[in-house]
Amino acid sequence: MTAQREDGLSAFRRRAEQVLDAFNCGDFEAAWGWLPGDFEFHPIPDWPDAEVARGPHEVIRYFQDEVREMFPDWRGQIELISEVAPDTYLNHLVMRGAGRAGGVPTETDLFQVWDMDSERPIRVREFLRREEALAAARGTAPDKGAPER
Repeated sequence: MTAQREDGLSAFRRRAEQVLDAFNCGDFEAAWGWLPGDFEFHPIPDWPDAEVARGPHEVIRYFQDEVREMFPDWRGQIELISEVAPDTYLNHLVMRGAGRAGGVPTETDLFQVWDMDSERPIRVREFLRREEALAAARGTAPDKGAPER
């Protein structure tokens, strides 16, 4: 009997759950240490001093030194994972935590676009709006539509 090869979406979902579980426990080495050396992590454009983190060490440092510094109890939950193009996945997360400065609880949707080469991650780009994430995943400009209120 031969083992059936796991499809791309199922494999990605399993890996995303492992990353988030490790992240939620504060184990950034387990969450991000498996990434290839040429991997790129693009934080949300609105993040203070947002810079691309390259390779697992810079990604780990970003989460330890910047994210956990601002939000010590920041945790995520996967809402939806979808394949939006071949080897491109959209991971919708709901993030919750309180800021270090004021301790005010916050909740936000976060959309990650994962670009893969088969099962090898190439980069992640983060967005606060689903439309922007989808446009980035598809290589198109976001639909501006009506102004947000």
